[in-house]
Amino acid sequence: MIKKVTRSIAGAARGLFGNWRVLLLFVLFYSALLGTIYWFIATREGSVSQLLLTLLLALLAPVLFFIIQTMAVSYTEADIKTAVLLRLSLREFWKLALMTAPIVLLAWLIIYLLGKLEPDASGLTRDVAHNVAPPTRPSGRVLTQPVQWRDTILIGARYLFLGVVLPLMAVHLWIGAAGSELVSAVKGAGRSIARAFRPSAVLIYALGALLFGVLPWFLVFTRTSTKSPWLEVSLLGIRLVAAAVLVLVAWLLTVGALRVNSAGGQSGDEAR
Repeated sequence: MIKKVTRSIAGAARGLFGNWRVLLLFVLFYSALLGTIYWFIATREGSVSQLLLTLLLALLAPVLFFIIQTMAVSYTEADIKTAVLLRLSLREFWKLALMTAPIVLLAWLIIYLLGKLEPDASGLTRDVAHNVAPPTRPSGRVLTQPVQWRDTILIGARYLFLGVVLPLMAVHLWIGAAGSELVSAVKGAGRSIARAFRPSAVLIYALGALLFGVLPWFLVFTRTSTKSPWLEVSLLGIRLVAAAVLVLVAWLLTVGALRVNSAGGQSGDEAR
């Protein structure tokens, strides 16, 4: 399995870094997506034109997102040309959006159900008030509070489903939808989801999550103490840019490796 994972990641790296035009295409669309999100947040809804701009940006952001994902699941194809990849992404991105809709509904349902299992606000307030002043023994030692296993399990379940299970399902649904007829992609959704939880796919995603999830978080929130405010702001800007680049590259390598791994597993299934 380790060799298969290594070959998948190496194949994705060759497809991404072996063609600078494809990499440039990703950078352009990624920059457009970040710019769209920024202007959506920064634009105030004070006039009709600003409201229309906000609506336009709200529609443009998911379009750019799914165009990037369509390219991400397609760039590992052998000898694919940049123009072909662009045309394919502009033509096929809506399929990926439709295949993602059930995942979004499932995510909403999980959030709703886990929210129902959490303590109510009044109970939480009482717990917080109780924990402000921990009880002490007569000797003066503070008693340690028991671990809230219920809250820990709920938080773990939320991260597991929203951070691992659903993204893996979504990526493999995208792989099945890209370059295929929508009806065929829907019929093969079960097989796509089954491939998402093969050990090799889970390992690829886990390795990628360290790069596009954990490391960027440390880059952004790890503060570098300096005496110069301008230097500190400059370092923050560098960390933000580095985190954005790392998110893009790591995500593309992860999705590309999952595509290569899925193609290998699919061909193996067909051979059997």
